[in-house]
Amino acid sequence: MYENRFLIAAAVGLSLVCGALTAHSELKAGPVHIKPSLNVSSVYDDNVFLDVDNERDDYYYEILPQFEFWLPINSSCLNLNYAYQILRFQDFTNENDENHWLDFDGIIDLGRRFNLKISDHYRQQSDPVIIDITNRVTRKTNVADIRGIYDFNDKLAMLLGYNNTDYDYERPLIDRSQDEYLLDIYWRLWPQVSVTAGYVRGEIDIKDTSQDAAFNRYCVGVRGQISPKLRAEARFGTEQRDYEHPARENLQKLYLSGTGSYRVSDTMLIQLEAERGISEAASIEHNAYIYQGVQAGVEKWLTEKVKVNLWSRYHEADFELRVVTDSRGPRKDELWLLGADMSYHLKNFVSIDFGYESQINDSNFKEMDYERNTIKAAVNLLF
Repeated sequence: MYENRFLIAAAVGLSLVCGALTAHSELKAGPVHIKPSLNVSSVYDDNVFLDVDNERDDYYYEILPQFEFWLPINSSCLNLNYAYQILRFQDFTNENDENHWLDFDGIIDLGRRFNLKISDHYRQQSDPVIIDITNRVTRKTNVADIRGIYDFNDKLAMLLGYNNTDYDYERPLIDRSQDEYLLDIYWRLWPQVSVTAGYVRGEIDIKDTSQDAAFNRYCVGVRGQISPKLRAEARFGTEQRDYEHPARENLQKLYLSGTGSYRVSDTMLIQLEAERGISEAASIEHNAYIYQGVQAGVEKWLTEKVKVNLWSRYHEADFELRVVTDSRGPRKDELWLLGADMSYHLKNFVSIDFGYESQINDSNFKEMDYERNTIKAAVNLLF
C-alpha cells in the first residue's frame, strides 16, 4: 500500500514539474510532432469482481502516460498513439497489472482521386467489463483495417476494404479471429450528404473448436452533414450467419448501426449511438448472442474552465444459442449504465476530473445479476 502511494506521489510531482517546463512549447523531432500527456487517477469500486452476493470493494490507482506522434506529409498524415496503463490495488494486490494500448492511423493521398486509410488498434485490458462473464479477465484485442476509396466523379465513389480482429483471452475463455471483406458504393445526393449500399463477407475462426462460422451482411444507409449542426451516419440491413458445426442453427437477423452528433451551441454537444447485430461469445457455455443497444452523451462547458459530461447506455444481449442447457432456458441480459463527470481546467495543461458511474446488469442467470458503482478522481496533464 505504501509503495502505491509513493508511486502516485512521484508520478504527480514529476509530471507537474515537466508540465510547467513544457506547457507552452511545441515538441518536435524533425517533421514529427509529439504530444505527451499523463493521467493519474484514484478509483473506488464497490464491486471489483462483479460478484452477485458477496460484493468486494477496493480502492485502486491508475497511472496512464501517453505519447502521441503525428507526421503530416503534404495532404497525407500518419498518427501513432501509445499508452501504458499501471493499475495498483490497495487490498487485492494480486490484481495489480500493467497494460499497453497502441493506435496507428494513416490517411495517404495517392492522387488521381484515390485515398488509402490504414489503421491498427491494440488493447491489453484487465477490467471486468465483458458481456459473457463476470470477474476480472485479462484480454488482448487487435483490430487491423485497410480501406481504399476511389472517387469516380463528384457524385460516385467506391470503397474496398479488409478488416481483421483478433481476441486473445485468458482461459477458460475461447480465443477467436474474425476477417471481413468490405465493399461500399457511395452516391452523393448533396455536397455533404451521401447514400450508401454495402456488402460484407466475414469469416470467424473460433480457436480449438468446431464452431467456425461465415456470414454475409447487406446494408443500405445515409451519412453526412445533414445540417450545420447535425452530423449523422446510419446503416440498416440483414445478416446471414452460417455455422460449420451441424448442430448449430444458422442465424438471419436485422443489422443496425447508427451514430449522430448535434451541436446545440458552441459550448454544448449531444451524441447518440444505436446498434443491433450478432456476436460470438467468448464463454464456452454460450455460442452466440443477439445484441442491441443505444447510448447517449452530453458535453457542456459551463464556463471557460469547467466542463460537464453526462452519459447513459442500455445494452441487451439475448443468448439464443447454448451448448449447455438447463431449466432456466436461454440467457438474457439487460445492462444499464449511467455516469457523469466534471473537469476543471486549472491551466492550459492541467485539469482535474471527478466522476461517478453506476452499472446494473439484470439477468435471468443469477451469477450474471450484479450491480457496480465507481467513483473516480483524476489529474490530467498535457505537456
